[in-house]
Amino acid sequence: MRWEQRPVEIANLLSPPFCAILLRDAVHAYAQKDLRGLNYLLVYLILPLVVHSKTRQAIPNRPSYTLIEWVEKYKIDTWMLVDHIQQLTPFTKEALIWSINQGVIVFSDQEGNYGNLLATSKKLPNDESWSQSSTPVDCRNKAATIGEWFAEIADATTIYRTFGIRP
Repeated sequence: MRWEQRPVEIANLLSPPFCAILLRDAVHAYAQKDLRGLNYLLVYLILPLVVHSKTRQAIPNRPSYTLIEWVEKYKIDTWMLVDHIQQLTPFTKEALIWSINQGVIVFSDQEGNYGNLLATSKKLPNDESWSQSSTPVDCRNKAATIGEWFAEIADATTIYRTFGIRP
């Protein structure tokens, strides 16, 4: 869908710069625990988990339990998640391309980790401009939690299977 044809809510919530910040926060949190970087396949789970308000509200601001415990506790609906992944894939791709073009996410060039995603230290406009109790800050906190959870497992196949999805 052309940018001008998007509903205002979609254009605001799923704008490439905002989604790029969420992806970068998850990639950065991942790299704090695993220097190899986030497996490219996992990037498609971040927005569906973070922008869906009901799912986002169930994610703790800081991981107080594991991803597997969280999925079991909140009984994440596999079909709903798969539907959200399909709906948000174009936005994820758009945000990833935008973030690479802006230099906030790069692909690893280390042997054995080619294609993994790494966050740079480059700041984006509006990166720090939201009030601490706002939805964008909540989304950012939850994206970081997702990144930490993914790093604890560090295997894309296992993470997808945790959600009941066969990669």
